Formats: sequence, C-alpha cells, structure tokens
Amino acid sequence: MEIPKWLKWLLGIVGFIAATAGAIWLSGFLFFAFSKTNPMGKTDFWTWWTYWQFYAADPVVAKRLKVALIVAAVVAYGVPLVAIIAAMREVRSLHGDARFATAGEIAKAGLFAKTGIIVGKWGRRYLMYASMQFVLLAAPTRSGKGVGIVIPNLLNWAESVVVLDVKLENFLITSKYRAKWGQEVFLFNPFSISEDADGNPLHGKTHRYNPLGYVSDDPRLRVTDILAIGYSLYPGEGRDAFFDDAARNLFLGLTLYLCETPTLPRTMGELLRQSSGKGRPVKEHIQGFITERNYREYGDLMLNDLGDDREAVVQAVMAIRGCDEAEAEALCDDVPVAVVENVRNTELDQFELLLSGAGAEFESDRRLVPLTVWDGEGLPMLSMECVDALNRFTSTSDNTLSSIMATLHVPLTIWASPIVDAATSANDFDLRDVRKKRMSIYLGIPANKLSEAKLLLNMFYTQLVNLNTNQLLHSTPELKFTCLMLDDEFTAPGRIGIIDKANSYMAGYGLRLLTIIQSPGQLEAESPKGYGRESARTFVTNHALQILYTPKEQRDANEYSEMLGYMTVHSRNRSHGKSGSSVSEAEGEGAGQKRALMMPQELKEMSQRKQIISLENMKPIKCDKISYFSDHAFMDRLKSVSPTLAALGKKLPSKKQLEDTWGSGELAAPVPDLNLDLHEAVVQSRVREMTVADVDKGIDLRALAVDTSKIAVVAGSDGLEPDEIEGFVNDFFDALDAADPNEYDDDAPVDDDGSGALPSDDELAALDAEAEAEALAETNANTAAEEVPQAAPAAPKPEPKPKAKRKPKAAPAVAPVVAVAAVAEEVAVQADENLRHDEGELVADEPTDDELAAMMDDVFPDDGHLPDEADMLAALDEMEDVPDLPPELEDDAPILDLSVLDKPVSQNR
Repeated sequence: MEIPKWLKWLLGIVGFIAATAGAIWLSGFLFFAFSKTNPMGKTDFWTWWTYWQFYAADPVVAKRLKVALIVAAVVAYGVPLVAIIAAMREVRSLHGDARFATAGEIAKAGLFAKTGIIVGKWGRRYLMYASMQFVLLAAPTRSGKGVGIVIPNLLNWAESVVVLDVKLENFLITSKYRAKWGQEVFLFNPFSISEDADGNPLHGKTHRYNPLGYVSDDPRLRVTDILAIGYSLYPGEGRDAFFDDAARNLFLGLTLYLCETPTLPRTMGELLRQSSGKGRPVKEHIQGFITERNYREYGDLMLNDLGDDREAVVQAVMAIRGCDEAEAEALCDDVPVAVVENVRNTELDQFELLLSGAGAEFESDRRLVPLTVWDGEGLPMLSMECVDALNRFTSTSDNTLSSIMATLHVPLTIWASPIVDAATSANDFDLRDVRKKRMSIYLGIPANKLSEAKLLLNMFYTQLVNLNTNQLLHSTPELKFTCLMLDDEFTAPGRIGIIDKANSYMAGYGLRLLTIIQSPGQLEAESPKGYGRESARTFVTNHALQILYTPKEQRDANEYSEMLGYMTVHSRNRSHGKSGSSVSEAEGEGAGQKRALMMPQELKEMSQRKQIISLENMKPIKCDKISYFSDHAFMDRLKSVSPTLAALGKKLPSKKQLEDTWGSGELAAPVPDLNLDLHEAVVQSRVREMTVADVDKGIDLRALAVDTSKIAVVAGSDGLEPDEIEGFVNDFFDALDAADPNEYDDDAPVDDDGSGALPSDDELAALDAEAEAEALAETNANTAAEEVPQAAPAAPKPEPKPKAKRKPKAAPAVAPVVAVAAVAEEVAVQADENLRHDEGELVADEPTDDELAAMMDDVFPDDGHLPDEADMLAALDEMEDVPDLPPELEDDAPILDLSVLDKPVSQNR
C-alpha cells in the first residue's frame, strides 16, 4: 500500500527533529570523550551548549566543542541518510518479483472508476476501464464471455455502441433497456425472414442499411467514397490483383451511373442488375446507356428517285424543308439531291416516313455526335469520370472482359437475394451519427450466414470507421460521444481490413474496441480467416487491457503463464554429514529458485469464477467474474423493462425464467417489418397509379409505393397549432416531391381534362357569360353594402366552417396549371379555403371584396409593389373551375402515383 504524501512529510519532519536532538546530545557526549573524561552520567541535552557559553573564548576547549559537534552531526544525519539510500536501492531478484496487484495499486490505475468498460469485479466493487484504449477478452466457448462482459457492458455503457451479435442474444436481452434510456436502437439483420404456417416467406424484420447511400452527392467527393467501398470488396491483393483492380474500376463506373441516374435506385442490388446487362450483353448495355445520355444521333437525307408520283414527292419535300412549291420542284429536278442535312434522328425518321409514303427512293446517313453541354433532353449527361471508367472496361478484349465480370460478381452475388436486396435498399440509421448522439446498432448476422455476410460486414465496418475518422473527437461541439465497437466472436467473419489498418489510430477519433476472441491463435491465422502473425501481434499490442479466462488449450496456458511472469523463491538447505565418530551439520539459505506466478496447470485449474486482468504498466490483477443474472445491479435494470421479471420482486429469476422472458422478445426493442412483396414490385416495375376504384375498395397502406421515411412524426393529435398542421402537410408533399421531383413540374403544359383537346368556342362563350354574371352579382352586393349606415355596429362574423373532406367519387381530375403570376397562386390558395359541401359535391364560395382585399394584403403588404391591372386580370383568368369528369371516367381517375418508389431517394444528409 502506498504511503500518502502528507504522511511522508510528517515522518520526514519528525525524523529531522529526532536527528537534531540526537546530534545535540551526542556532541556533549563526544566533548567529554575528547576531554578524556568519562561521559557516563554527566552528559545531558544542554551539555554542549553550556560549555560553549563559558569556554568559547578558550581555543583548546572551543576546538574540542567544534569537533564534537561536527562528528555528532555526521553521525546523527549521515548514518540515517545512508541507511535510507541503501534501503531505497532497487534490489533485483535473480528470477523476478512477479505478484498480483493490491487494492491500492488497482485504485491508482483508475480501475475503480464510475464510468467506462466493465472488466471484472473486486469484492463488491466493479472494475471499470475509463481510458480510451482498447480491451481484449480471450476466452474459450461457453466460458461466460456474454454473461460476464458483453451483457453487463450493454446494460451499463451510456454512449453509442455497435455490437456484432452473431447469436442475436445480446439484442434480445439488452436492446429494450437501452431504448428506454434514450438510445436510438437499430437491428441490421439482413437474413431475417418470417414465414406463414405453410413455410412461405412473409416479410423480413430488420432496419435497413444501404452502403451506397453514403456516397456523397458532391461530384468532387463521389469517386473517393465509391473507391473506399470498392477496396473493401476488391482489395487487390495476391495473385488476382489485376482483375480486382479492373473489377473495382467497373464498380466505380456503374456506381457513378446509378448516382447520376435519378430514375434508378442507388443500391447494391440495382448495381448487380445493371452489371448483368438487363437482358442484353453487358458491353452492349453499357455502351447503350452511354450513347443515350452523352450522344445525339444526326443524319442526312438523300433523295435518289422520285418514283411514280412526282406530285406526292414534291408535297413531301415541301413539308420536310418548309419551302414553297417552286423550290421543291427545283429540288426534285436535281435528283439525286440532299433534301436535309445534319438533322436529329427523330426528325429524320419522320422525313423518311413522308418520302416512303410518297413512293420515293432515298437513303440516309446517320452518325453519333457527342454532347459538350446537356441540351435539356432526357436525363443529364454522364460525368467524364463515369464514362472513362466504363470505357476502360468496354475497351478490353472479350476474354479479359469475361474475367473482369466474373471477378466483379463474386462479392455481389449476395445481393441476388431479394431479402438482402430489400434490407440494403435504404438507410434507417446514419453511421455518421454515432459520435453525435447516443445510438445502438446491433449486427444480427446468424452463425449459419457468416460466410455469405463476410463482405457485407467488411463493408459495414469500413464505412463505420471511414465516416468517423475524418474529424477528431470533440473537434466540433456535435462530436461529443464515443462509440464502443463491441465485437463478440470477432474472428467469425474473417479478416476485417479496415480494423487491421485503423486500430493504431482510431481511438483518437472516439472509436473504442472491445474485442472478444476464443484464443489469440485465431488472430494469427492467415488472411482471409485471420490477420497473420505479425498483424495479430500488433493488433493485440494495441489492446492495453487484456482479460484472461481459464484456458482449455495447453498452448494458451503456456502463453498466459509466460505473460504473468516469474518470481524468485528462496529455500533453506540443511545437510548432515557423518565421518567416523564425528558428526557435522550445516544449515543456510539457498540462492533462490525460479517459479512462475501461475504455472500452466494452475491456470487450467483456475476457478471458473475467477479471471486475470493484464493491464500495461502495472501488476496483473486476479479478480472475480461477473454473472449478470445473479447480480441485482443488472437484473434490476432488466426488471425495469420486463413485467414478467418485475413480478418476481426482489427475487432473482431462474435460468429458465430468464430464457423464457428474453426468448419471447419481452426484453427486445421493436424492429420494423420489411415488406418483401412491395420491394419486389418496385424493383420489377409492377406499380401503377392509384384510382378512385382502389379507394372505394379500401387501401392497404403497406402496398403504397411511397417512401414516407422523410415525413416527420406528429408527437400528438391534440393541441396542434395551424402552422404546425401546415408544416406537417408541407413535409408530406415535400417527401413526395423528393421521391419524384419531376412528378409535379409547373412548367409542363397540361390540359384541364387530360385529353389534350382545347375548349370549343361554345365552351368559351359559356365561360364568358358565367364570368359576367358573377361580376354583376358582385357589383350588386357591393352596392348593397355601401347603402348600410356607417353608424351601425359591425355584425359579428360567423365561425368559419370546417373544411369539408373531399369524397373520392366527387373528386375532380387533378391537373397542374401553367405557371402564372405569383398573385394568382396566392389568391388561389386563399380561395381554396372557402370550399364547402353542397349535396356531396365541392362548391367554392365566391370571396367578397373585403376577403379579396385581405388576400391581397397578405400577398402584397407593401402597396408600392402591387401588380398592375393586366397581371391581375391574367391571374384571375387562370382561376377557372376544373370541369368534372364524365361519370364513366371517374373510377379511372388517378389519385396518387405509385411509381415514386421506383425513383431513388437520396440518403445523404
């Protein structure tokens, strides 16, 4: 036990006073001795001082007094000082001084902290490692790793955590408690599937994770983000480095194509489908969409022969060139002649039809012209990075191309599974938030699916580390939480490349490792199963604290024994000798023998309730294991979220009771269903617009192909303010616009009835008459209002009528109106609030002059910016009632476009 600093000072002062007193007394004693006088019985504490007062002037006596004082001081101060120095000299034992740490040394190491990773128990106190360094647990199977380390930490760790949960046991036991205390809890279980009574798959149960959702929308950052994913799939090591590099290049090109094509989902499943050619040879498919996006086809049309009907050919030439008959006749006289040159292929097709119908003989010369600037037709041009990467692939020979395709598909075939494809179709959580807020992510990969999930896990950890090692922890106010990467069965998915590379620096970014393995030998296996001998040594070295359970293998026991060190054991030797009539006996202490602190057999025989902690810069600690199910501190936390366990009161549950409770899902946080049928319908484009008939039959909301994940959840239905309701409605339509930004294009001309026919003269006349009648009625109303005496009190306004809900059958066709002046849009919005029901139909109450004035004040509060009269009349002309559909067409009226989910929704924030 270390002596406190204040006690050291106190002992030093007392020692100095004692040495001074001894020196004074000894100086008198020595003075008598130097004067050849017996000092015994004559010396007291004041002897030297008394003689100095009387004989200081006597040279002989004064000299004796000085010498006596000096000798006494040397003896009183020097001898103890020499003894202390000798005692402080480190005496190195012959074979070492290994021993287990004491409670004082444990406290000095900071393991009695109140926060940190729980690593064991010392008596009734928990050992917690609060440092940012890593923790390694090496323990054989069924030795209590979960009950002693994993679950206690998940019930105690207050910040973010990412758990590799192979058995899904950790999620079932701890997730509900973590959710109760403010954690956002997610389970990524891409292989989860529920079945009906006949064994048919119904739906998955998982949160979604889309690797491509983290690719930046900034074109300058995309390539780097994509290549980071590509290196996790195609590392480019070993004999296949060339094909890995080529496959990574193709992966880059196809991913850029998805990022630049808003009509396609940006997912790994879609990338696999695109790489398969979509029903065509992949080379032809890639060249096809490059040509469609980055080239335009132009051509020349040559008239070779007029055929039998010259007049028809002349008319066709007039239509093609837009010229008069004389010019067309002159052109026909010069056959063969070029009719048009350098026209678009669509126009060229029409011109060919005209000449073919006239019976003329012609030929066309078509060519592809690369675009330099997007012409606004179709989708925007593909970037040069995308085109260059794809061209590098298509320019290879057929044999090399097939090998590259095979290499590309090796890690991607897992996305051929509709379940995995659906589970990676979007992001329900953001890996960039693990240091910004408290969240828990469980990776629930079943043990029998680990071989298929290796690359998926590798990609997940690659993005987790890369996305959180760009800024140091606490470098900005929002980066305030550490993330514990609790890797149970760490070696099960094989080598995770990013952890092998980043374990030396990731702690500075707030990422802590709690690694659990069965034996250090697992890490030393060669890649891809392990990390290799050298990398494994580096990896273990970077774990400052190691927890050792009772080993089963002799090799592990030998290594642990060597790690704990040796101590020197002294023994006494006694020998007897007899020669003739003489007997001799000798006894003495031996030189010391070497002994391990714990021999291998002692380690293998160590109690299952004990464990050893090896922490750098201190003695090893032998302490107790934790068993959460027999510890009230942890069971009380589970009881707080489990009615079944809470009913036991203070009593601890039996093993069966606990297993039945978590096995029933009572301790697990809710996980959303994954609608596989809907996902397959969207992928296969089996979607259509909703009609009134669908509404009449009843709508299954699960079948709506609308991504509502961006719509805010309303906290409560009571007491909402009007602006809150308006904001919620706006969020809803913003989500629809995000799903299909081209769905509601104000610039696209749309006819009122959707038929494309313009209104007839009779209809226009009827509309004019109706407008005149309305104007006359308003004039009469204004005149009557002016006749009201000014002194009359204002009549109280009636309560506004609640908005009537539109009945599906009476709903008019919805058609966007051509863009008009801003005042028309605002007035139309205000006027729409005056809708009322009249015998099941929607009728618009005409606004009064005061109401119109109020609307204008809202739109133009500054009178200096009022629109002129022409703009106002143009705006009012646009405010015409949409004609009702004929009864026979009402059932086919589109209500909601279900194709929006076939459009990508960006997952970047």
